Amino acid sequence: MVGKVGRGNLKIPVGEIDEGRRSFNIMFDAEAKVPSGLGDIELGSVRGQRVYLRDVATFSFGTKKHESLGYLNGHPAIVMKITKKGEANATAVVDLVRKACDGLENALPQGMVLHWVRDDGDYVKATVRGGFDSIWQGILLTGVILILFLADWRTALA
Repeated sequence: MVGKVGRGNLKIPVGEIDEGRRSFNIMFDAEAKVPSGLGDIELGSVRGQRVYLRDVATFSFGTKKHESLGYLNGHPAIVMKITKKGEANATAVVDLVRKACDGLENALPQGMVLHWVRDDGDYVKATVRGGFDSIWQGILLTGVILILFLADWRTALA
């Protein structure tokens, strides 16, 4: 059946007409303009009756087979994951993507909402902030330990 559909739904060049300085390409166009047009493809015959694709199938617009599904609060959703390239600054990429998406909210079709589910930029910022916290805590503890072991403020500060 796949072969019959492939042979019955095609668009191929069949020739050319030359008229003086102009040239026209001739195409054989058997492509379906709407999904239901595929129903006109003849599959064969049974007991002298022609069998068309519309006799054994239904047609509708759709997308290719779903490889994954996304839901947000129980509603179907489109999920996009944006990944930075190589050594790019993660927080700068997140900030640029957020800035680009800010204007999209008004351009979305009615009923659609742009919702951020996860943002690794916040994680990276928190990690960097935690690193700085660890540095100042380390400096403070080092000073306290020096004072305790040396037991002399002047020697510890020198």
